[in-house]
Amino acid sequence: MFLINFINADFSSFESAYLTYFCFYGMGLLEEFCNNIPTVRAFNSEQDFKDTYKVIFNQSKIKLKELQNTIKLCVNYTYNLKRQDKYKNASYLTKFIAYSINKNLFRYTTNINVYYNINYA
Repeated sequence: MFLINFINADFSSFESAYLTYFCFYGMGLLEEFCNNIPTVRAFNSEQDFKDTYKVIFNQSKIKLKELQNTIKLCVNYTYNLKRQDKYKNASYLTKFIAYSINKNLFRYTTNINVYYNINYA
């Protein structure tokens, strides 16, 4: 579900990003792009929370969208969703590893399983 929610998240604004992704998984991903994430604390109000994280989100939004697009392209390539004949004979795992190496995605792909069709396995 994490991958599906991340791929389908709407990162166009803080509000939509919060409702489609961050409310499920927390704000930790923003640490990848911004060093000044506040320490865990109790916020005075919902608006205090939003004001704090909206600034951080806006600083990270472009890089967050780039990561989302790279992951979408990785899924498309791994499972040949565009039906390219050139890659149809390569295994899912081979394509996943090749794409991960090419785009330096290893820090995001630890402990990820690529499932094979039961007939293929």
